[in-house]
Amino acid sequence: MADHSGRLPGPYPPSYNSEARDRTGGPSSYHPKMTGYRILVIFLTAGFGLSKAKLSYQGKSTAPNTLDWMYGVVAFLILYWLGIYERHSMHNMRLMFEVDYLAGLWKLIAVFWRLIVRIITGRDSNRPTPSRRSTRED
Repeated sequence: MADHSGRLPGPYPPSYNSEARDRTGGPSSYHPKMTGYRILVIFLTAGFGLSKAKLSYQGKSTAPNTLDWMYGVVAFLILYWLGIYERHSMHNMRLMFEVDYLAGLWKLIAVFWRLIVRIITGRDSNRPTPSRRSTRED
């Protein structure tokens, strides 16, 4: 069934006639930008979950509940306020809401990968493995 524009419904990005900012990576990209705000949300949530899981597995009951209250109240309110600020404001915090850090994150992951490979194998992952030639002394 077609809408008034003649297009079939589907995964087309909507077109808005407002001053809302484009939150995708670009005109041909369908993934959202990996902004500083989104990185902050991911790391705070992962840090909270891992910390609470560790404390719970250690048999502690008060510390996970305290952590739950701190994250649930303080961190949630700050992230909620920043989320509203990101969506409904023409803000000046470009590094937090507009810059896409995805390329930088991939570079950081590549550096950590090379470091892990170097630690495990004792050699660099970018260099080919040297061929061993047998040298015989006659």
